[in-house]
Amino acid sequence: MACCENNKNIKNACAGNRGTATDVTKVYIACEDDVTAIPAASAHVISTNITMAEDKTFFQWDIDPVGSSWKIDTIGDGQAQEYEFTGIYRIVGVAPAETYALDSLIKGNALFIQKDKNAHKMLVGALDDGATVKVAAANSPNAYTITVSYKGPHMPYFYTGTITIAEDV
Repeated sequence: MACCENNKNIKNACAGNRGTATDVTKVYIACEDDVTAIPAASAHVISTNITMAEDKTFFQWDIDPVGSSWKIDTIGDGQAQEYEFTGIYRIVGVAPAETYALDSLIKGNALFIQKDKNAHKMLVGALDDGATVKVAAANSPNAYTITVSYKGPHMPYFYTGTITIAEDV
């Protein structure tokens, strides 16, 4: 099964219970096979749009900021150093369609775009070297926990291009 074969936009199931929709963080995801080109970065910024395969887009996930976090660590020593990104995202509301979409995601690598607290978008993953994804679900707090991991030679690039997202179906 392809990584994004069953992917979909995932809306915040409990926005009314946790505040307003503006409280929800957005994460954008595309399978690495759906991306044909990532422009070169200049001064650690990709300012030109990512090129997607025909009829492919990013998907948008609504992430609960409570229980979601990310960090970047340096690993290794000397010339063998690289960066390790770990993002932990919580999606509230376990449901069949979301489970189906998330289940297919673990079978491949993906590219993620997330915003930091300064509203800067960061690209996690690279062409032909996407991030790996682990998914867990629990009845308390009735949510999925998605862990995104990526190791690379540099910190994630910032991205100022357009993010084309899938239409809701």
